[in-house]
Amino acid sequence: MVVDFRKNAAPPTPITLCNSPVTAVKSFRFLSTVIAQDLKWKQNICSLIKKAQQRMFFLRQLKKFNLPKMMMVNFYPSIIEYILQRWDQRSKIAVYEKMWSYMKSAEPSVFVKTTPDGVARVRKSKGKFAFLLESTMNEYIEQRKPCDTMKVGGNLDSKGYGVATPKGSALGNAVNLAVLKLNEQGLLDKLKNKWWYDKGECGSGGGDSKDKTSALSLSNVAGVFYILVGGLGLAMMVALIEFCYKSRQETKRLKLAKNAQNFKPAPPTNTQNFATYREGYNVYGTESVKI
Repeated sequence: MVVDFRKNAAPPTPITLCNSPVTAVKSFRFLSTVIAQDLKWKQNICSLIKKAQQRMFFLRQLKKFNLPKMMMVNFYPSIIEYILQRWDQRSKIAVYEKMWSYMKSAEPSVFVKTTPDGVARVRKSKGKFAFLLESTMNEYIEQRKPCDTMKVGGNLDSKGYGVATPKGSALGNAVNLAVLKLNEQGLLDKLKNKWWYDKGECGSGGGDSKDKTSALSLSNVAGVFYILVGGLGLAMMVALIEFCYKSRQETKRLKLAKNAQNFKPAPPTNTQNFATYREGYNVYGTESVKI
């Protein structure tokens, strides 16, 4: 049942979500939390909000992968189901509602009952089905034959395991201290490496499969060096051509300047200059003068 907690002065209009009626109530008790219509929520409301935030975080992380629609449909359907059943109807929910409707009607079904069933379906799908499970089990299966699975992307979230003890028992503190001590000593990581990788059936590289990722060799990155050397050679050729061109232009300019300095204009032929000297005076004339 989906519950509508919106404030409405008038009787709410009946609506349906996922083919289920949405009922307006005055209060609702869920997971020891009393939620009233006037939004006065009591007791463990923080835990309820955190669960909703966690599921939205998962959806945001999945969206970053830019997966195809068919692949996205196979991812964590319980998240979308939870949102469609617990949240109010909004514009964005229509996308999730459409996806959920497709998952419910997909043939064959995209849901699996157990982890081994999901792993088996991944191996038979030839890359058309992705199964979401906890990283510890994912890494363990990756190191087991036939070594044909791999982990894609980082972890969507990080959660720890808890060991339940009777309330007030002294075992609680003892277990906490023991786990902290093992973690500080690095023994937990050593045990994981021993049983997951050292004793794995696919080797440290994740198996002998050709599809597995391996360390890059020089042949894998040789193209980068080819481009670098080619670009360097082209740059040197362009620089040489530019140097020759500028040198030629500079030579022409110096040659023209030198010719201009050595150039002496010829005296005019139509006019005669005469100089006369009389009693220490110099007289210049542009016309014929008789002495």
